[in-house]
Amino acid sequence: ALAHAKDARFQRLLIPLLYDPVLEVADEAMESVRKAGTSDAAFVPVLVSLLRNRHLKGRARLALVGYGEPVVAPLAYFMADEAEDAWIRRHIPATLALIPSQASVDALVARLDDPDGFLRFKVMEALGRLRRGGLALKFPAEPIETSIVHEARRFFMYLSLRQNLSGLPDLAETSLMASALRQKVRRARARIFQLLSLVYPPDDIAAAQWTLAYGDPRSRASASEYLDNLLSGPIRKMVMPIVEDLPVEEKVRRGNVLIRTRPRDVEETLLQLINDDDQVISACAIDLVRQR
Repeated sequence: ALAHAKDARFQRLLIPLLYDPVLEVADEAMESVRKAGTSDAAFVPVLVSLLRNRHLKGRARLALVGYGEPVVAPLAYFMADEAEDAWIRRHIPATLALIPSQASVDALVARLDDPDGFLRFKVMEALGRLRRGGLALKFPAEPIETSIVHEARRFFMYLSLRQNLSGLPDLAETSLMASALRQKVRRARARIFQLLSLVYPPDDIAAAQWTLAYGDPRSRASASEYLDNLLSGPIRKMVMPIVEDLPVEEKVRRGNVLIRTRPRDVEETLLQLINDDDQVISACAIDLVRQR
């Protein structure tokens, strides 16, 4: 009914009908738990399960944060359980970010290699928030640098696949396939800078990222030189070809050497994209095959 209510007045009348009165009772119950400041761990699984409810997740998060650092271990357990509901896992990093402690940092860093790309993004956001919190928290360099290398490999892989399809005469830059690959490349690059800000001074990394994106040629060269001097050896090897102002063909060539791959023909490229773990990429590749 809401979808067919074109008039905004009818939409405003229908929206309250979608709100289950049971949610109001649950909302009031969580508020009571939060105000009471209970330390009863029996409530934790129920509150965690409510994180996937868009009406109640805010109150559930506040109630969980009220437990303080003792709730970090249960939250880490639920976040690490790949059999758990995906949206419950994806809402846990933001909850941990509101409990500034070394235990929260360690729990989040442990999920930097999670197969769920959206969860990895939420984990990076939460770590960035803790990093900017001003507390003396330790961010272990080794697992973060490993994640930087993995994101760089994803960048080069999708850039190479996109370049493999660039010869198709009917593949416009506005097509779903081209747009999806362009977004994957852009997001991988952004995540690399997010991770770099966890190991190196975040303000300096943010300034370098902005300059590389919007600065004049001289400023971009200075920012690139700064990163070249700042990054450690293995990270520099993977990251510098991404941030340097190079033609796409040269980036693809260097990337293929770094990740030990090669240019592929259209059929082989589409086959790889159809079997991609990202369902959006896979669906776009299938649609491209249908079009052709």
